[in-house]
Amino acid sequence: MYGNGSLSINGELIYDGQWSNDRKNGYGISYKNEKIEYKGKWDNDKKHDEHGLYYENGKLVYEGQWSNDRKNGYGISYKNEKIEYKGQWANDQYHGEGILYYDSNSWIKALFENGKCLKYTETSGLFGFSLKGFFICG
Repeated sequence: MYGNGSLSINGELIYDGQWSNDRKNGYGISYKNEKIEYKGKWDNDKKHDEHGLYYENGKLVYEGQWSNDRKNGYGISYKNEKIEYKGQWANDQYHGEGILYYDSNSWIKALFENGKCLKYTETSGLFGFSLKGFFICG
């Protein structure tokens, strides 16, 4: 399949967008349970975009960079329609500098590696006050 087209299984729309060599290539929208799951660019059936949008049950849970079907680069994750994390990602995990939000008044700015906090440089509201410096997570 080449060009624009849709894929439906048992009458349920699964994908609508661009195709090349029978694979999702270019811009397209995937669906799950009749709700948008991903909106963005594809490369050989894998999410690959500078600003792709990912949804669960119709709610936005991630917007940002994708590479090889994984969150890679800068992105923002959401939980209960509020920002949970914004910063660098690698292989679907927090990786690099980012800000992790605990609620609207509490957050840490930290360095992450493979989804784990290594050290943080700033916090606000987490311990009832704000801190700046270099602190080891743990």
